[in-house]
Amino acid sequence: MAYKLIGKDFTPQDVRPKVTGAGKYTEDFKVDGMVYMKMLLCPMPSANVTSFDATDALDMPGVFGVLTADEVPQVEEPGFPMLTNKPRQLGMPIAAIAAETESIAAEALEKIKVTFDPQPFVLDPLESLYPGGTNALDGGNVTGGNIQGKEGVGGNKIHDFKWTARDFAIAGDEKMPMGQAPV
Repeated sequence: MAYKLIGKDFTPQDVRPKVTGAGKYTEDFKVDGMVYMKMLLCPMPSANVTSFDATDALDMPGVFGVLTADEVPQVEEPGFPMLTNKPRQLGMPIAAIAAETESIAAEALEKIKVTFDPQPFVLDPLESLYPGGTNALDGGNVTGGNIQGKEGVGGNKIHDFKWTARDFAIAGDEKMPMGQAPV
């Protein structure tokens, strides 16, 4: 079965609709009662949301609701949440808005007022390993320790630590210093 098409000259069945523009894509399908969603994305590489006001957006006709990070389950770092009040990269979703049409959702999105407190951010991940370096994630980038109420593998806790310039020099070019897990 796998070799049925390999090495054979064939024309895909959907080539004519794709070339002529008659093909149907996801956005082409409309259903009665369909709701459209738009996401409010963070315009900064790292920030904390200090205030959020969607009153004007919610007052618009055709807007069904606004979903914020406070209303969805949060994921522990280093996982990425669906919505967050602590975006750690440009474009992370802050809120979602649902409306009757895509244009109403886009217009309502513009009416949401958000205030951000800019935070230090990391451009070079290696810089975050040095003492005093900015951490990309508040809780570190290693999962371990207390996971779902249980201790990490073997009951050990994983500790965050920083490396010094000496540690990098000993490791050599293009190598990372090695850490040690508790035994």
